[in-house]
Order: sequence, then structure tokens, then C-alpha cells
Amino acid sequence: MLLIAVFTTVNLYADKFTYNEKKLGGDFKLIFYTSEKKNADLIANQTYLFVDSLNLIFSNYLKKSDISLLNRKRKLKNASSQLIALLKLSQQAHKNTNGYFDISIKPLIDFWDKAEKTRGFLQRIRY
Repeated sequence: MLLIAVFTTVNLYADKFTYNEKKLGGDFKLIFYTSEKKNADLIANQTYLFVDSLNLIFSNYLKKSDISLLNRKRKLKNASSQLIALLKLSQQAHKNTNGYFDISIKPLIDFWDKAEKTRGFLQRIRY
């Protein structure tokens, strides 16, 4: 994933600062142009913390994420405001598209995961 932050003021002496961490199952790259490395470091750190906080809510891969708990238990106590907002938006999108938008793709994700594992197994036995 690539995120480029552009600041409204142009500084002729700006340096390029690049950060790359593994987030959300892949590379998450940040690029900043600024004359202050400490500002770039601070923004990069805050951005990665924010991404981590969203991952704890929305990840299908973390067994204790809000969305994983909701999928497993069908109910969730103390749901995060972000999850509630997303569910409300998805309900509205479902209504606006006459049902074409459907947030309940967990069975499809599970099917895809099984297909990936099967493909790997078949490749190992040269099938």
C-alpha cells in the first residue's frame, strides 16, 4: 500500500523521508517531503499506530479483532464507534444499491482461503 502525504506549502529545501513497515498483510509505505525529520518521524509513527488500531477492529485474520468476534459470536458487546459507523454505512449502501452491496462476505473469504490452501497442496503434489 502506498500513501503519499503532500503538504500545502512548498519548501525548496525539503528532504524526502520514506518509511516502510509490514501492515495489513503487506508493505505499507509512507513518503514525506519536509525539512524536519522529526516531523516526518512523528507523522509516520502516528499513521502506523492509527493503521494498527484499525487492524484491531477490522482484521479478518486476527481472532480477537472486533469483526472476527462479531462474525464468530453474531453479537458484540462494546463495539467500537468505527465498527458501528461502518456497519451503518454498509446498511445504507445495501439499501441504496437495492441489495447489490453486501457486507456479509465472510463465507466468500473463507472459501477463498480454502481455495488458496488447496492450490498450494496441489502444487506440492505436482497435480
